[in-house]
Amino acid sequence: MSRDIKGRRFCDACGRLTTTPHRVEGKDEFCGTCYKREFVKRSCACGASARVRRTMVGPVQCARCAAAARTCVRCDKPVPRAGRRVPGGVVCLSCRPYSHPPMPCERCGRASRALSLERDPESMRICERCAKRDTHATCAFCRRHRAIAGRTQEQRPYCAGCGPSGENVHECPGCGTSVRGGGSGQCRGCLNRRSLEREVALQSLPLTSPEGVRWMAGFARWLCDRDPPSTRLTKDFARHAPFIVRLDAILEAGDACSTAWFVKHIPLHEQRKHLLFMTYLREDEGIALSAKEKRRSCRTRARPRPTPQSSWKAVSASLGGIRGNIVCEGESRANAASVPIDRSGVLRVRQRWEHGMES
Repeated sequence: MSRDIKGRRFCDACGRLTTTPHRVEGKDEFCGTCYKREFVKRSCACGASARVRRTMVGPVQCARCAAAARTCVRCDKPVPRAGRRVPGGVVCLSCRPYSHPPMPCERCGRASRALSLERDPESMRICERCAKRDTHATCAFCRRHRAIAGRTQEQRPYCAGCGPSGENVHECPGCGTSVRGGGSGQCRGCLNRRSLEREVALQSLPLTSPEGVRWMAGFARWLCDRDPPSTRLTKDFARHAPFIVRLDAILEAGDACSTAWFVKHIPLHEQRKHLLFMTYLREDEGIALSAKEKRRSCRTRARPRPTPQSSWKAVSASLGGIRGNIVCEGESRANAASVPIDRSGVLRVRQRWEHGMES
């Protein structure tokens, strides 16, 4: 689109001002007079005629063939009907909201690509979040974010399915329990069960041993039976699933999954980190570590404590390296070895070190 210094549109061929161009070709706009002069009729491959520029080189496409061959520059899908023209092509109707540059909302200041003027009586350019702030809320009865049908005497919002007193209920199609509100939605327990089934199918793909598969499915079932309506079941399962995958990788063919195996391969701090899974093993699999076995696991997995002599050798090596790097001002590196060191200070460091190791 061509505009002069005053913001007025003009024809790119003759330079005359125009309010609506007759033809837009790329970035050039043409008035009706220049359109007839610059564009000539040529035959398309389908037999129809099309007007193209005189300087055009290559195959000619009519409007119908061009619309059938073009694709969206964002999703690369066929675009028989363009949603918007952008630099480099067109976008479809689904990608049209993402083609706008993000602009700040005039109410909250958040950058958004979908600003609207119709939803606000003050004619402000507001985002979708601000537009739904006054019309949508979490229902006080079904606890779902929906359009508000009204408010109770205590100013609590309710949806149209629940009613002002929450008397509307329906049966869960999965288990038959009563669920607040109308419709055919499932209860929280059935939703958690479906979500855990999907997570188990996804997390069980890298498992190779039957014990790992059994632990993965059994742990999900144990969580769901423990507290079905909890909102943290999926998060708890996702937090302990990598630990089950690691156990499956350590477990070799023919190994017996006993208490001794856990003491040998799994350190105590890992067992404490995944205490919920260890509780499942104790209650469902019968694998429980006693206090004696935990102390033995700590001793077998603990790092050896350095002795005073070995520690002093490391300190001496460090001091020797420091001495080798000392270079006096004005002397060469070759004379650095002759720089004296305070032996009394080194002796005091050694005495303090040995005294700390013995205590």
